[in-house]
Amino acid sequence: MTSVKMELENISFTYDSSPVLKELSLSIQESDFIGLIGPNGSGKSTLLKIMSDILKPDTGSIKFKGSETARISKKIFAQSVCWISQGHPMVFPFKVSEVVLMGRHPYLSPLSFESHEDFKISQDAMKTTMTTQFSDRFFNEISEGEKQRVMIASALAKTPN
Repeated sequence: MTSVKMELENISFTYDSSPVLKELSLSIQESDFIGLIGPNGSGKSTLLKIMSDILKPDTGSIKFKGSETARISKKIFAQSVCWISQGHPMVFPFKVSEVVLMGRHPYLSPLSFESHEDFKISQDAMKTTMTTQFSDRFFNEISEGEKQRVMIASALAKTPN
């Protein structure tokens, strides 16, 4: 039997005075693989941002593994949930390998450095996404498709299980 990983109840969200989500309820099981399909402006990204705790809903509740997300530490939540946006502005010149390694940030203590295991997990994520070949290139020098794969590698490094 699979357990509920995330549950949304009566979620509503409004940008300015325009309602985007209205009393949406959704239950995602541990083994579910879901897709969000809809026209531009229908609330797909807004829903994902709410599920990732980037946006707060106007009404409703969100539970992650049975607990209200407001009661889960940001660090624990960040170790399990990741948002990958469609655009990837990178102001500082980070190498691809450094961007992937940033996925391990939620596991670090303040003022600590990445461990050998963090580097191995990041390398494994790059192998999985076939991004190893440009690990020494700067993130802002690779194509948009390659950037998307690098961001997926970073998400995999964040939650290797």
